[in-house]
Amino acid sequence: MDSIAPDGHVVCSACGGSNPLESRYCGKCGGALDRGLPKPGDVIAGRYRVVAPIGRGAMGMVYRAEHVQISKVVAIKLLHRELQENPENVSRFHLEAESASRLNHPNTVHVFDFGRTESGALYIVMEYVDGADLGKLIGKEGPIPFGRVAYLCAQVAGSVADAHEEGIIHRDLKPENIVVTEGRDGEMAKVLDFGLAKLFEGTAETQVTSSGTIVGTPYYMSPEQIQGHELDGRSDVYAMGAIMYECVVGKPPFEAANPVGVLSQHLSQQPLLPSLRSPLSVPTEADDIIMRCLEKDLERRYESAEALRRALIGYLSTVGDEDWRTSRLGMRATGSGTRRVDSLFEAKQRGWWVFALLSILLLGIGGWHYLTRGPSEHEPNHTEENANRLPERTEMGAYLGQRLDENSGDVDLFAIEHTGAEARAAIVEVSAIPNMNLTLEILKAGQQEPELFTDTEGLGEGERLPNVPLEPGTYFIRVREKVSGQRLPTENVSDEYYVRWELRDKDPDFEREPNDSLELAEPLPFRDDRRAWIGWPGDVDTFCLSEDADAVVAQVSALAGVDLVLRIVDRRTDRSGKHDSNGVGRGETTKTWRNAKAGMLCVEVSAHPQDDRGAAAQPDETYGVRFIKAPGR
Repeated sequence: MDSIAPDGHVVCSACGGSNPLESRYCGKCGGALDRGLPKPGDVIAGRYRVVAPIGRGAMGMVYRAEHVQISKVVAIKLLHRELQENPENVSRFHLEAESASRLNHPNTVHVFDFGRTESGALYIVMEYVDGADLGKLIGKEGPIPFGRVAYLCAQVAGSVADAHEEGIIHRDLKPENIVVTEGRDGEMAKVLDFGLAKLFEGTAETQVTSSGTIVGTPYYMSPEQIQGHELDGRSDVYAMGAIMYECVVGKPPFEAANPVGVLSQHLSQQPLLPSLRSPLSVPTEADDIIMRCLEKDLERRYESAEALRRALIGYLSTVGDEDWRTSRLGMRATGSGTRRVDSLFEAKQRGWWVFALLSILLLGIGGWHYLTRGPSEHEPNHTEENANRLPERTEMGAYLGQRLDENSGDVDLFAIEHTGAEARAAIVEVSAIPNMNLTLEILKAGQQEPELFTDTEGLGEGERLPNVPLEPGTYFIRVREKVSGQRLPTENVSDEYYVRWELRDKDPDFEREPNDSLELAEPLPFRDDRRAWIGWPGDVDTFCLSEDADAVVAQVSALAGVDLVLRIVDRRTDRSGKHDSNGVGRGETTKTWRNAKAGMLCVEVSAHPQDDRGAAAQPDETYGVRFIKAPGR
């Protein structure tokens, strides 16, 4: 069988000739090429049906595929055979893939599965991201304004910092390993191929092949990586500097006639300032941030990816969020798990530009800022009597400033009013404060204990409740710092946060809260899909089959960063069963239930409360639940 080389060419097994991937016959000997590549419809590892090829790279071919049972769309990478011939590579592959599968940061392309096919090919199954890589974006658009670069790369830095805390260094960060997609709140960057570069690990001398090509990407390699030294996270920081440089300038920091020339410049030369090479207007802050990343002396770089992330956020905070919303920048690494996005900032309508221009001309910049900023809190506002009224769809600025007393931190209370005639669900969000761990709570009037609360995101993160059930009437949003141990509360009078809420549009494809018990269960027709959130710690969603069915199974799809537990209950017989065999970031399927009666067969979906690898909630993504006919029936 012919093989695929790392450069994406087909190597003829008869003569060793190199041929383009699309070739059917060898250009050297004329023999037919048997590439052994999967075709659409082929099933890999008994579970993944190939839909179409996506592309090829130094490590392997990538395909879009779908799981044969749950129809989840995934990307599956088959590694080149050359990488599988060394037993040490195979062992290292399993170790690195297992490590990468534990990463659950929202800006990391999640790894769901890995192994060997029946023919012995190594494969890795990843989250499918519909977007273009950063390299293609630069090639299509040319140099990118630094505001946009900072917005995207702060997300990348959050992903990389999260991996570093898990002991994983990327080693091959480059624009092609960063996919830019359209998220709910704007552009979202996703990083892929964590740890896989270790399959090529070695010194620069061993990475340079006889043809003069380099395994790895010379444009972004740190001096210590080129010299074969032991690496830490600052090597990835250097690569991020090179990536930002290329984004802003349109070209990498160093270019030469061959890869060795590029490596030599990384070792011995200082790059020109981006502002001196870019056709765009590049701020001095961009020069400072990028050049600090590219310091050849490790000690003079940012000490970590997290420090770089904070520097980028700091820059964005000085230019405001009008153009570069910081909604995804609250995602720092605090041990791999989902890290919150403070998705508060709505896209500005194009029609506002005329009003903006007139306002600036008449009032000046200060007047425009005054007209467009949201309302601010009025202190004191820590009791129901002095709570600030917060209209729907309004961002209110506030501070967790002076303590109420020596041992009690500031508390902000906001009154919200659901004036409709029937129960609705609402989104409630609070943005991040850099040095605080926030708690977001929902209270009914007259109560001190919250109806719902969340504090899942950690220090320097915002919080979000995606699907809060509200009856008509008044509720209160309470924001305060979570303080642990003997530490005194923080007083932060300089960093403003924002709080916002709005009612969700009714959508029959999404769950209806409250549905946390059999008595409140939602009816779910046979074969219908319903989307739902594990929106806060302790959230349980319950659904009952709404029609008779024979030989039925219940399924839930994967939810990033969460170990879902699926419990099925037959209310006629009081029989039940719990299904939790697949772990974090994977779906679950029940066994077959026969003669199910309408309203009697129900499922409860929750997060495993004691799985330390998984999050207690995931407010940013939904899972799917359905009842379907048992396979083979």
